[in-house]
Amino acid sequence: MKLLFSILMLLFYMNIYGQQIEHRWKSIDNNEKQKNWYDIGVLDSGYVDVINVWVMQMNIPPLVVDYIETPVAKTKTLYTINLKTAKYGILKAEYYDASNKNLQSFDYKIENLKDELKFNYPIMENSFLFKIIKDFIEKKK
Repeated sequence: MKLLFSILMLLFYMNIYGQQIEHRWKSIDNNEKQKNWYDIGVLDSGYVDVINVWVMQMNIPPLVVDYIETPVAKTKTLYTINLKTAKYGILKAEYYDASNKNLQSFDYKIENLKDELKFNYPIMENSFLFKIIKDFIEKKK
């Protein structure tokens, strides 16, 4: 009975901790009002037309957002980038307070939209997304 209980507990903990996303952050495009990082796991992708990349932004001072009661100190955003058209869309956004408490999460559910609707924002030269693409291409050389 103890063995069965131990196995069930092990499976339970593996399930909980197995679902957590492990990010490997690289600093990019920082200034006095905002610190930015992106998850370098995207650099491990093969040759693809579309990449999804998490970007974390620390806001100095924290942002005041109308629909969130607490100031937003950190934002994590999952971008989807079409490398052929140099356009992007936003898949998810998560907002955190200064103590790293998740204040609000949004899932934009754009995965099944047509490309012209999914990738509707152009990537501007010298933006942080442009720099991420540049890192991605450099890694593939």
